[in-house]
Amino acid sequence: MTRRDKILGALLGAAIGDAMGAVTETKTTQAIVQRHGGFVTSLVDPVCDCFAHNNRRGMVTDDFSLVYLIGLAYIKEQGRVDQKTFEQVLIDWSMLDQYFLDHSGPNTKVEILRLKGEIPVDKYAHLKTRNHLITNGTAMKAAPMGFMNPGDYDRAITETIAMCMPTHPTDVAISAAAAVSCAVSEAMTENTSKDKIIQAALYGVKESCRRVRDTAYQVSGAKMDRRIEMAVELGLRYCHDTERLLWELASLVGTSLVCTESVAALFGLFIAAKSAFDMVVLGVNAGGDTDSMASIGGTIYGAYEGPGSFSDADRQLIEHMNFSDRDLTRHFDILGMADQLDAIIDKRGIPA
Repeated sequence: MTRRDKILGALLGAAIGDAMGAVTETKTTQAIVQRHGGFVTSLVDPVCDCFAHNNRRGMVTDDFSLVYLIGLAYIKEQGRVDQKTFEQVLIDWSMLDQYFLDHSGPNTKVEILRLKGEIPVDKYAHLKTRNHLITNGTAMKAAPMGFMNPGDYDRAITETIAMCMPTHPTDVAISAAAAVSCAVSEAMTENTSKDKIIQAALYGVKESCRRVRDTAYQVSGAKMDRRIEMAVELGLRYCHDTERLLWELASLVGTSLVCTESVAALFGLFIAAKSAFDMVVLGVNAGGDTDSMASIGGTIYGAYEGPGSFSDADRQLIEHMNFSDRDLTRHFDILGMADQLDAIIDKRGIPA
C-alpha cells in the first residue's frame, strides 16, 4: 500500500465518520436504534432532533472541516507549521458559517472569539487550572499531525501541542490529541499492527504530558492512558458481541465529548473493528459524541487499512456537499489533498 493511499484512507475515514455520526450525535445507542429502526450504516439525511438538523446527507461538521483546513494549511505552508499557523486555521474556519455557527464546540468557539478579540479578556486568568478544557475538540483534528509525520511520533507530538495550545491548553486535552496523532503516525507505517498503534497512542499520552508539565494547565480527572487501556481490554473481550461492547464502553468508559471518555472509548472500538468502515459504523452507533468517535476512529483505521472499505460514491457526495470557502464555490477535494500532502511529506526533512 502506498503512503498516498494511507493518507487518503485517513481523510476518508475522518470525513465519512463525521458525516455519518452527525446524524446520531448525543443519543444513546438504544435511542439511535429506536429513532432509525436499527444501526445507522450509511450516509443519511440528519433528523430534526440532532445538532446537524440543518445539514443534508453528506455534509460534515466541525470535525472534518477542521481536519480539511489544517490539511490546506500544511499545503500552503509546505509543511512548515507552528502555533501561529493553527491559530490562523481557527480564524479562517470561523469565517465558514456552514460549520462555525452550528457545529463549533463550546470551548473551541469561545477561544476562537478570544483570538479574534471579540469577547472580554478572561476574568479567571488568575486561576491555576482550566478544568473545563478537557473536551475532544483538539483530538478530533489531530490526525494531520499524524499522517504528515509517518512513524515520527516526536514531531507529531510537537505539532500536536502547537495545535492544542490556542484552544485547549490542558494536559488532558493535549494528551488525548497526542494519542490520536501518534496512533495515526504509526498507522501510516509499513508492517504495523493494531497493537503497535495502541502502543503509539499510549506513548503519545505519556510523552505529551511530560512535555507540557510546565507549560499547560494541569487538570484533575481520569488519566488518558488508563482509560485507553480499559477501553482496549473491553474491545478485546467483547469483539464478537457488538451490542455488549457498545454497552460496556458507554457504561464504564463513557462516550461524551469529554476526551477521557469518547477518545479513550474509540480505541476499544478500533481494536474490535474488522475494517475501517466497520470502525466508522461502530463509532456512529456507540452513543454520545458519535461523529467525533466515528471520525477519529475512522481516520486511525483508514491510515492503517487504506481507502479500500470506503465507497467512492460516499467520497464524491462529501466532496460535492462541502466547501472550504464562505461563498460556497470551492468544493472539498479529498483526492487532490491526499496527492498534495503526500508530496509535501517528502519535504518534511527541511527545517521549519
